[in-house]
Amino acid sequence: NTTLYPLLCVGAGLCAGMFGIGGGIVKGPLMLEMGMLPAVSSATASFMILFTSATAALNFALFGALDPQYAGVLFCAGLAGTCAGQLGLDWLLRRLGASQSLIVLLIAVVIGLSAAMMGVVGTIAVVEEVRHGVPQGFHSICATEASGGDRYIE
Repeated sequence: NTTLYPLLCVGAGLCAGMFGIGGGIVKGPLMLEMGMLPAVSSATASFMILFTSATAALNFALFGALDPQYAGVLFCAGLAGTCAGQLGLDWLLRRLGASQSLIVLLIAVVIGLSAAMMGVVGTIAVVEEVRHGVPQGFHSICATEASGGDRYIE
């Protein structure tokens, strides 16, 4: 277990970077499998996402690709959503007297909805590209405008 879990976390990080998925989608259930309490697993995954998001925002800011107005609005919306979600879940757990199983169920629902929406968004993007005649084949990552700009491999 001392080598398996770190390797799985490395794999989760690679998948998060390559496929654009959140590392918390993989690490949350992994921590549950390790025997962590659901509330601790969710909080730890959220804490890790804080650093991932901050690093991404810093990279965008350094390259001049961060619009401060959008960043401010989205930060406030994210903070408000986090507070509302935390207060709502606390209220629901107190009202229902539910155990940690409700948190596990909610984590599963969020992961399932995220996976479904990634499929829907990807399918819509491919359909739109096909409608506009964008080739769907492999393309060279090294092509330049000097070579005619044709990046697609026939």
